[in-house]
Amino acid sequence: MVGRRRQGCGLRTWAVARLTGAATAAYGCAQCAPEVNAGHSLPGPTTMSVSRKSVFEVFRSHPSKAFRIAEIVNLSGAGKRERGEVREILQGLIREGRLVTAPGRRFALPAAAAVTAARSAKPRRSSKPAAAPAAAGRADRRLAPGMAIGRLSVHRRGFGFVRREVDGSTESAEGLPDVHVPHALLGEALHGDQVLIQVSRDADPKRPDGRVLSVVQRGLKQLVGRFHRLGRRGGLVVPRDQRLGRNVYVVAPPPADELPDGAWVTVRLVEYPAPPDDLIGEVIETLGDDQTPGIDILLVLRDYGIEQGFPAAVEEEVARLPAEVAAADLAGRNDLRGRMTFTIDGYDAKDFDDALSIERRDGGGFRLFVHIADVAHYVQPGAAVDAEALRRSTSIYPIDRVVPMLPEALSNNLCSLVPNKDRLTLTVEMELTKAGAVEDYRLYESAIQSQFRLNYRDVQSFYDGIDNPATARLKKIADDLNALLELKDILRTRRLKRGALDLDLPEIEIEFDETGMIENVVRAPRWESHQVIEECMILANEVVARHLRGAGAPLLYRVHDEPTREDIDRAGAMLAPYGIHLSSRSKKPVAAQIQEALGKAAGFDAPHIFNRLILRSLAQARYHPDNTGHFGLASPCYTHFTSPIRRYPDLLVHRALKEVLRKGKPARDWVAQWTQKLPSLGGHCSDLERRANDIETEATRICSLEFMRRRVGESFEGNVAGIVNHGLHVELRRYPVEGFLHVRDLHDDRYEFHEATMTLRGRRAGRVFRLGQRVEVIVHRVDVLTQEMDLRLALLEEQHPRRGGKLYQSRVRHAW
Repeated sequence: MVGRRRQGCGLRTWAVARLTGAATAAYGCAQCAPEVNAGHSLPGPTTMSVSRKSVFEVFRSHPSKAFRIAEIVNLSGAGKRERGEVREILQGLIREGRLVTAPGRRFALPAAAAVTAARSAKPRRSSKPAAAPAAAGRADRRLAPGMAIGRLSVHRRGFGFVRREVDGSTESAEGLPDVHVPHALLGEALHGDQVLIQVSRDADPKRPDGRVLSVVQRGLKQLVGRFHRLGRRGGLVVPRDQRLGRNVYVVAPPPADELPDGAWVTVRLVEYPAPPDDLIGEVIETLGDDQTPGIDILLVLRDYGIEQGFPAAVEEEVARLPAEVAAADLAGRNDLRGRMTFTIDGYDAKDFDDALSIERRDGGGFRLFVHIADVAHYVQPGAAVDAEALRRSTSIYPIDRVVPMLPEALSNNLCSLVPNKDRLTLTVEMELTKAGAVEDYRLYESAIQSQFRLNYRDVQSFYDGIDNPATARLKKIADDLNALLELKDILRTRRLKRGALDLDLPEIEIEFDETGMIENVVRAPRWESHQVIEECMILANEVVARHLRGAGAPLLYRVHDEPTREDIDRAGAMLAPYGIHLSSRSKKPVAAQIQEALGKAAGFDAPHIFNRLILRSLAQARYHPDNTGHFGLASPCYTHFTSPIRRYPDLLVHRALKEVLRKGKPARDWVAQWTQKLPSLGGHCSDLERRANDIETEATRICSLEFMRRRVGESFEGNVAGIVNHGLHVELRRYPVEGFLHVRDLHDDRYEFHEATMTLRGRRAGRVFRLGQRVEVIVHRVDVLTQEMDLRLALLEEQHPRRGGKLYQSRVRHAW
């Protein structure tokens, strides 16, 4: 039997090799997959009289038990003389991640090892019950030291990182660095799975390594891929997300007239065989082909499991809501419908969360009103619409569509502060001094009627003194708009003085023509009209956060941690060659150092490239019930209150504020209830915010590459945006799209990456590539599916080699 493949595997093996481009394919038929000898690789010759299957069957028959080697020899039917062969089989199963060692020189399945280790570990003193893995089978057992449970994120290059949620070596996994897992030690885990891992004892605590022991919970329930029919034997779906590394076999696909070859489909996974076998799934949705309008963005949404439609129970609830504000709902509210009020949003926005009113105070200063849609009035805890809003947690804006957190009847109508309609709001009324300090404030439930629906472009045109029909109608509120501009400057100056950071990182905008084709890719302008809204919302968020903290109400704060010493020094090392200094050993506060660094970067040819490097040294802002302050805003107490239509944390803050406004001091049972709930809610909302950002970034990247695909062969000027050992990331100047220039395509020399100077340097001629340096490149290849754009060097204003001990330069444009 040596060298022969199992009968029935040939057709799929050939198909996988053809569709994936693999030089060899060791995939077999799912129906004939052995339980132990997984992988369908050709069995090699062996002289062992005891089989891997018989050894592994010992553990399958007793999945919660750990065995000594003598017990395994006995139970597997091996003789004493075959003890060495059994030990060799056990070591092989450990290398594959199927078994692990347990205390007492025992061997066990990964889940059983966690329980065994926990039993033998000394009890730790703690006032908090420690969490235990679902795989262990009982909630009251702790993880052993060196083990952890977390969410696996797989990189496109095959390795993974696990963000720890529970760790056996500490009371809390919060703040612990992610654990790196090499590809060979991922076992059966897939991207997105919750896994039990073992952290290496010899690992660097700041950059730990580990291995996956078992899958606690599957994170991947469905995926998107391209369908290929395999004759009468079923079909194969090649996932769009290359991080999965495995294809999906479809046993009984729909007929060819319903599902053509090459179509994009959504697949529900039904079995997870051990690698390298294919996953097993069923087609649940045909999405279209490459020519289907909007297919690129639809694939992104489905790949993340996003559905735009709402469940029937939600639609039924919303249908019972009134079309307009009822007169009874106005009772007990401050009636501000007679006050001049307006909204300022994007020209295509429909969900208007916030509106403004302003007046100048006698003797100087301002009275500012920030009105926020009272979503909590309509979305009650326990309702189906609330459960769905929590599940979504945030609205998503992937270029050409919106996936709203709330149904449109609420988000675009009843809650949206549309003009000339009565709307229910929560108002923050603030008395501000000439210097922008909050002298007094009031928080209350209100009713407003917006008189103007303004957009950023028209307001900016008004500020720039442009006379056109759009700005002519703004003359009625000229005094209000000018007062807001003046207040913006005061608040912004005040905020920067206290240490807030101003990271100017322009967003990318995709412009479409009348037919829906992408017409242009541009950097979004950052206007003063944007800053007006930013400053007013930041101020309102701070006032609400301070008020609720003072009232003793539990809430989700928006927190942003100060960068660690390691993060600062890592960024400082990259920026030092360019004259930008950041150091954890400096006597200057970190915020002041970053402000100086941003100031120096502003004088460079491409300042946003250096701003991005600085940004990467900072932690991500998140939602948390403990107030640790917001480093980036230099705010000691901050929350999100101003966007309840599109962010669930804001809705929670509204509920807390209404509790305080109505009762003065929140009820004890209410405090206890929300104190218990908020930690998990904060993690959930932070995770889904990151997911939304990933979706929007990926959608923008796809549209940008779709636009650049029509420009293959054209040359563009760009700036070096990143340097790695195998090439250069280059951002085009005309279009803000990044591509990659591989060192293998720099034929004039052999180039080496110098980490200390963050340069790529030729060994022979000494040509140097630096961050921010201008280069002329040709768009060589664009692959929208893999989101890659390959570049070739067209023209470089080059550094000449050394001559006579001196460095001669010819028209070199440095980043500084």
